[in-house]
Amino acid sequence: MVGCIDGLEDSGLVRREHHPRDRRAYAVTLTPEAEPALAEAEGGVPRLLDRAFGALTAAERRTLSRLVGQDPRRELSPVDPGGARRGSPPRRGGRQCP
Repeated sequence: MVGCIDGLEDSGLVRREHHPRDRRAYAVTLTPEAEPALAEAEGGVPRLLDRAFGALTAAERRTLSRLVGQDPRRELSPVDPGGARRGSPPRRGGRQCP
């Protein structure tokens, strides 16, 4: 995440400011230069959703929206019991921001 923010900051699209109540944290805010890029990205969201979920019926889309909107702290049974175990640490690796 830090690498992504570094790149956005270097491009002049965001700025970091010390968090007003937490000295350990920074607040990241958009600069005015970021507004056109944000508007362009937001404009593409409906097309992306149509491409990603176009095969679903309206009822299936509503169900998916309802499920995705659930409280993330809710316990879910693993789909693949052989997959990642609960409590395993997240993987670290040099994943770069696109």
